[in-house]
Amino acid sequence: MRGINRVASALLGLLLVVVGLLVALEAAWIAAGRAPLWFALDRWYGSLTRTTLAATAFLVTSIVVGVVGLAILLLQLRPWRPDRLVAGGTQQWWLRRRSVERRAATMAATVEGVGHPRARATGRPDRWHLILAADAWPDRQDAVNHAVRDELHRLDVDDRTDLQVVLHKPARRVV
Repeated sequence: MRGINRVASALLGLLLVVVGLLVALEAAWIAAGRAPLWFALDRWYGSLTRTTLAATAFLVTSIVVGVVGLAILLLQLRPWRPDRLVAGGTQQWWLRRRSVERRAATMAATVEGVGHPRARATGRPDRWHLILAADAWPDRQDAVNHAVRDELHRLDVDDRTDLQVVLHKPARRVV
């Protein structure tokens, strides 16, 4: 979603710059005593003076703009997962969230009998926890927990960082 926000912001900014330049050129053109080039100002002015607040077009446009604005606001207020995480061992330094997730999943996959590990780091950048889900029998819980904790220790992550390991029984296959 952040990438979409950046592209949309860039496109909106570019559009506003282009329209602003056109309006400035049009104003300079009209100030020089010439007829408007790009904008039919007389027709716009006439339609705007005839439009009332009770007009259907005005009402529909207002509702659509309000709903789109509210949707954008709610999407921006949604708490996103952080890009960077604080590793609070001996010194505080930053780790990329995706790197921590990949390394935790890779270490869980090294444990015998563990398949399809998936890790998610959630929370605030300075107070986060790791959730690891995988397909394995419950007796592998301690081995997975130990392997992931060792990797977090190698990354100098604080030992108090929460780690939740969720193991699902692997699906049985009929041979």
